[in-house]
Amino acid sequence: MIKISITGIAQTIDKIERLKEEINKTMVIALNETATQTRNYAVRQIRKGYILESAYLKTRIIIINARPNSMTAAIMVKRENKPLLVTHFSARMTKSGLSVQVKRGGGRYLWKGGFIATINGKKIPFRKTGWTEPTKGRYKDKIKTKKEKKGTTSRGAIGDKLSRKYLETIIGPTLASILEESKIHADIVKFSRNKLTEVFTRKLKYYTSKHFNK
Repeated sequence: MIKISITGIAQTIDKIERLKEEINKTMVIALNETATQTRNYAVRQIRKGYILESAYLKTRIIIINARPNSMTAAIMVKRENKPLLVTHFSARMTKSGLSVQVKRGGGRYLWKGGFIATINGKKIPFRKTGWTEPTKGRYKDKIKTKKEKKGTTSRGAIGDKLSRKYLETIIGPTLASILEESKIHADIVKFSRNKLTEVFTRKLKYYTSKHFNK
């Protein structure tokens, strides 16, 4: 009679059970590492075509980490519908107005009469688009007189209602629309898929070796 038996089966089963737990942990780690690298890749791809600072992009493109009970990681644009102020691009003041270059290799666009104002420490680009009469506040329905202090009146003769120049912020595209551009979007998706396979395979190999090569 020939007996066939397996020794150490209990220990092997225990290792397999522990390996299942490690696989779940590995997937979470791989997803989050991939999300971080994908965000960095997205920043590089955007900067190839647009004149935007890397540090600023990283504050606007945020990472949603995966968790054991949620095997999904993502990158998304914070306030995705909010347009970028042109001061985040290559903007500078000239005698004629505000000069801006949005894309690398592209020309500069001049906003005539445009200027940059610092409000609460933040640089905001404005342009003058016409005249308006105050509808609220201290100058609502006020009439222009000789006694008005300098700066409180704009155009018009004595006796006319006060009017002010209407200012409008100068905005560019939204960051979400830049990310959704076909080539940029396709490159980022391809990178994330390949990177996840690479990272998960490497980490799974490490944990498999850790549990079965003892």
